[in-house]
Amino acid sequence: MPSNPKSLRQRLLPTCHRAMLEKFLARHLPARVRGRVLIVGAGHNPHRHLLDDSCSVVALDIEALAGIDVVGDITAMPFEDAAYDAVLCIEVLEHVHDTSGALAEMRRVLRPGGELLITTPFLFHLHGDPYDFVRLTPSYFRASLAADFELDVIPFGNRLHVFLDLVTTASRGLVPLRVLSHLATPLGWCLRSGSDAPTGTIVIARKR
Repeated sequence: MPSNPKSLRQRLLPTCHRAMLEKFLARHLPARVRGRVLIVGAGHNPHRHLLDDSCSVVALDIEALAGIDVVGDITAMPFEDAAYDAVLCIEVLEHVHDTSGALAEMRRVLRPGGELLITTPFLFHLHGDPYDFVRLTPSYFRASLAADFELDVIPFGNRLHVFLDLVTTASRGLVPLRVLSHLATPLGWCLRSGSDAPTGTIVIARKR
């Protein structure tokens, strides 16, 4: 796995948001994602190792980081139409100014029947990478994608997780309190909780 200066801290002392997300991805990606896979906004590409060995993976990012195969913009990707069986967009869209353009490009490069997986934070602290532009609601994803995709939109987390994350990201000195995240994030309780104050959203979409 490519080295990421933050990855050790994220693995050992994750936020509630990150702990829930990683549990979901570890269960979902090996079982559901196959074929030609595009990871957009891949960064240090921490999720490639979760994919089945049979997958052919291309990692795209706007920066030329270790582990990146293609340097490009998510709103104008250098790929042919319907080139991929799956597109993964993990914690990226909040850093994109033109979210509708990004969704349109991911739709374009995905083949009919292919799977689009998006995750985004919602009630979560501002975190520039280098910018943090937007928080997207489940309603936004349904309105933007329903015409072309079969959708499963999953808000995850609740007020407890939001509170713990806001506290433990306020200061480095409070990071050790993230041990509470392990007690507060059993996966079955956190996903589809029905809370109107989720920490984030997972979108699983199959292109028609």
